[in-house]
Order: sequence, then structure tokens, then C-alpha cells
Amino acid sequence: MLKKNENVLQNLLYADDMAISSDALALFTKQSEGHMGKWEYGPSLYEDDPAGGEDLWSEMVRKPGHYYVTKADIALIKWAVRQIQVKDAFSHIETLVELGPGSEEIVLQKTIPFIKSIKTLKSYVALDISKGFAEKTAKLATKGLDIKSKGISHDFSKPFLKASKGNTAFIVLGSTISNLECKAGENPFHCLTNLFQNFHSGMASEDVFVTTFDMGKGADKVLRAYSGVSAKKHGINLIHRLKRDGVVSGGFDPNAWKYEPVWIPQTSQCCHTVYPVMDQILRVQGFEIRVPAYSRYVTNNSYKYTPECVTWAARTAGFNDCQIVLHGNMAMLIARA
Repeated sequence: MLKKNENVLQNLLYADDMAISSDALALFTKQSEGHMGKWEYGPSLYEDDPAGGEDLWSEMVRKPGHYYVTKADIALIKWAVRQIQVKDAFSHIETLVELGPGSEEIVLQKTIPFIKSIKTLKSYVALDISKGFAEKTAKLATKGLDIKSKGISHDFSKPFLKASKGNTAFIVLGSTISNLECKAGENPFHCLTNLFQNFHSGMASEDVFVTTFDMGKGADKVLRAYSGVSAKKHGINLIHRLKRDGVVSGGFDPNAWKYEPVWIPQTSQCCHTVYPVMDQILRVQGFEIRVPAYSRYVTNNSYKYTPECVTWAARTAGFNDCQIVLHGNMAMLIARA
């Protein structure tokens, strides 16, 4: 398999080595939960690389099984960009900033409908924790269009400075706001408000913020969505990456680990968990950690929200003029800074 980028080392990790190893240490010592999502989209280094989260996510989009969110999100966006309230929100927009744009298939079916619907658009900016991925997305999204584009590296779970000029719309698609760094059983409101505050920090008063989210389809359907073959491959790729990239060493066998989604009804939270089927002895940042068989770790979360929760979190974070657009089981928040 040919490498996707000339500089493999540049794309080996989405951030510096210390960041992912510190997060891994916090995971296996259970100091933190649900905080590993940003490390689940690394590049493949060879064909059928079980640690290649980016390719495994693309496979999940192509072969979703019972995973309904992507298809529902695409349907929502294609419908929403034709609605008067969305057209009004974008009527003065010159720059579109997308946070966490996703795979090539996603960009073609979600980002481009937004770009083509904004008649005043002059530029597009992709923000992603991987600079190479952001730059590739920016070129793809504006190919054949008279629109300037650029990709910027940023972990958007942290505050950022505005990366654009003129009136700007910030979009976060794919129910990405459901992937909060929360513990199992934790009410999402505080974490969601903090995430919205990070977005708000990079916006000017006339800017628009748009995000989509899944309202859930009941525990059975949610668990089926994350239990298919493609979903399990993607769910466990983080463990393979920690071994492949030398983040975790010692008696660490990724093939002895399994992935399983766990539903917590009190918080409408699908916890993405991993566990070993035999005892493991891990070494992370010089620390030795004993992991008994079937010890469960929450790597990421998928919360299912009500429109009221999302609207209240946005207002608490400082957004105004919050509107919700509903289509099927998906919803879209439109707010102003």
C-alpha cells in the first residue's frame, strides 16, 4: 500500500507523542474517561492496518450496517440547506469554517452541499487535529470552485482564535458534539456547555454556528448501530494504534482486547468501551500498570440529546438567537455568537 502522504512521520500522530501517551496513561489508570476520541482517526501505515482509524471510519461510512447516523445526517443537511431559516442564517456569510470535517465521502455529501448553498461564500477553512488531513479536506471541498481554501491543525475540544476574516459560519457536523470527554454516567450538560464555549471563543458577533446531532432511537437501536463489524473494527483501532506507535509497551497484546458499546439510560449515553480478555501488564510513560482481564475502559462517548438540552447549553455558553431544525431523528442547531 502506498503511503498517503510523503511525510509519514508528520501524520503518524495527530499531536505530539506526549499528548497521546498522557491520555493513554489517564485512560488505563482511570483518571479520565471518554477522552480518547481524537486519537481514533489516525492514518493507515500499510494495507489492512488495524490501527488505521481514518480508513476504518471510511469503511464504516461505506458499510454502515445498522449505523444510521451518517445517512440520517446527510439527509438532514440536504434538506436543511433548502429551508428559509438556514438560508437566512447564511445570507451574509463570506467564510465557512468546518471543525472536524471527516472522511472524503463525508465531505462530498455534507460539506459541499453547504458550500454550494452559500451564494456569498469566498473561502473555506477546515480545522482538524491533523494538519495534513485538514489541508486535504480543504482542497477536496473547493475543487473546481472559485473559493479560497486552507487547512489548519487544531484540537477543537480546546478554545481557539478566529481563523478567518469577514462574516463566518462555523459548522460541526456528524453529531460530533455527542463525543464528549465525560465519565460513564456523567450528565453531559457541563461538558457540552464547555465545548460550546470553546466554539464561541473563536467567533465574532455576526458569526453563525451550526451543528447537527442525533436524538437517539432507543437503547436497542443505538447499541445495534455501534455493534456491527465495521463499528467494532473502528472501536478497537485505538488499542492497536497505542501498540503500533509505541505509546504503550510491556505485555500489551491488542489482539487480546475487545470493543463493546454500553448504553446508560439515565444520561442517554452510549459509552464506547474496550477490555482485555486476559490479564495485561502495560508500560506507559515509564509506569507499569496491571490490567486484570475484563477490566473495562471508556474510550469515547456518543450522547443522544434532546433539542432542549442542546439549546440551553448553547445559550449558557453565550450564543443567541438559537433555532432548532428537525428532520427525522436528526436535529440541527443554528445560533449566533
